[in-house]
Amino acid sequence: KVTYVDGRKVEEAQVEDTFGKYPPFAMTDYETGGYRVSASGEYPGTSYLAHEAFNGTFAASGDTWLSTDATYDATTGNYNGNANLGSGVDDGEWLKLEMPYKLVLDYITICGSTTGGVNPKDWKIYGSNDDKNWDVLLSKTNSVTAAFNATSGKEHTVGATKAYKYFALVVIKSGGLTSGTHYIQVSELEFYGHKEGDLTRFPEPTR
Repeated sequence: KVTYVDGRKVEEAQVEDTFGKYPPFAMTDYETGGYRVSASGEYPGTSYLAHEAFNGTFAASGDTWLSTDATYDATTGNYNGNANLGSGVDDGEWLKLEMPYKLVLDYITICGSTTGGVNPKDWKIYGSNDDKNWDVLLSKTNSVTAAFNATSGKEHTVGATKAYKYFALVVIKSGGLTSGTHYIQVSELEFYGHKEGDLTRFPEPTR
């Protein structure tokens, strides 16, 4: 891409296809390379941290994000906590990714647990640009996320037409167990899309 003003070249930038997985690397902490991860809560312990859902490691237990315990009813799977991400968002435990730039989200993959009851069942993916007001990008009802897989997560198409800086998973209902209360487990969550302004995505790339 070359920009001219009155016939004089003032800028030149290479047209690059930015489509891919984001974050494009394994997260090693809550903030890595300009990406920031947060959650409504974490299960007590050192192996259930929010950023471990973005570290590229598919694990059946440990090295995963577990939400705060005792917030989902085991019999019904209904949420009985008070976590809320922001304006227009359903109540539920949430996992959020802040990006250093805006992304147009094409699809996600998500990997859960070998124990189906702690997998998300009713859940949504939200997008925001101010971390306050959120748009629903994907809504799933009675759709239990894939149980643990050692190599990949289950793919869900989003097909967003707008770029967002913040993305979040909100779990409204769990798969349910047999008794008591429990948490939500996410082994890995991956976002696939392209950066805002990616010229290779224009209908007319030469314009």
